[in-house]
Amino acid sequence: MPINRNLVVYSIGYVVYFTAKTSGLLAVNITHSWYRQFGLVAVTAAAVSILFWRVGLSRQGEEKTLVLDTDGVEKTRIGFCSG
Repeated sequence: MPINRNLVVYSIGYVVYFTAKTSGLLAVNITHSWYRQFGLVAVTAAAVSILFWRVGLSRQGEEKTLVLDTDGVEKTRIGFCSG
């Protein structure tokens, strides 16, 4: 399955952002005293994601494709992959 490098970078940025935001909301709901820290976490997560995308996304990333070989993973797992 061929995918662009930019898709991988974009996905990683979203995972980091939503994980940080979800963790902050969970902390607020559990302790009810992390409101200021949650704001800081949310802003920091957004800034880090934007910086990561700014550095990681490029026009060349649209041209380069990564190939995910599910058969190779399965063969490696059961021991039939040569190499």
